[in-house]
Amino acid sequence: MKPIRGNVAAGATLLVLAVLVLSASAWSSWSRAACADGSCRGVLKAGTYTSRMFTPKLTYTVPGGGWANYADDSVIFSLAPPGVSLARAKSLTDVILGLTTVQAPAMTCSPAANAKVPQTVRGMVRWLVHQKRLKTTTPQRVKIGGLKGYSLTVRAAHGRGLHCGVPASVPVIFPTNDPNGEFSLRANERAKLYLLTFETLPLAIIADSLGQRGPSVAVDSRVISHFHFAK
Repeated sequence: MKPIRGNVAAGATLLVLAVLVLSASAWSSWSRAACADGSCRGVLKAGTYTSRMFTPKLTYTVPGGGWANYADDSVIFSLAPPGVSLARAKSLTDVILGLTTVQAPAMTCSPAANAKVPQTVRGMVRWLVHQKRLKTTTPQRVKIGGLKGYSLTVRAAHGRGLHCGVPASVPVIFPTNDPNGEFSLRANERAKLYLLTFETLPLAIIADSLGQRGPSVAVDSRVISHFHFAK
């Protein structure tokens, strides 16, 4: 969630994210700092894990090389691929982000939900593809971890960002339970969105690894394809 790229609500445990290539002792120190509440797992060995706090409970599998879980509370979950710097992780760039219960944003400088858009997967997808401030691919039906919905790639339209700060950006996702934590895109930034129905409301998975450097969306997609959500 990038209130306008990267500030997260104070109530979320996502405030400190770190993916650094450090010694084991340094990793331990960073892990303690990033996981003050004890819920997230920090740096992961290759294997299968289950979220501790995120709802719905998520089972995920990561390869070796230094993947990290630095956010795991009831409404936010993240996985950082190997090689993501501390600065990029803190700004939620090049991470896989899970957000439970999301809405369309109001497209204003003050984060808010757009009450005119139905809070359903179809309603949000329809809103996204018709937004003049955004460019999207054609939505594709998907089933991820037992949940059905749509996937599409979204980028900010040239010159269409909101000038609420520097640089300009476009709100994309408003998390209902984290009202100060809008996910936004700056010019030339893209993200792959998965909007899935959990119970009756939309849940979002955001693969934000589409920059010129860093992890690839193909790697993210392989990890996401092994997600499983408890019902």
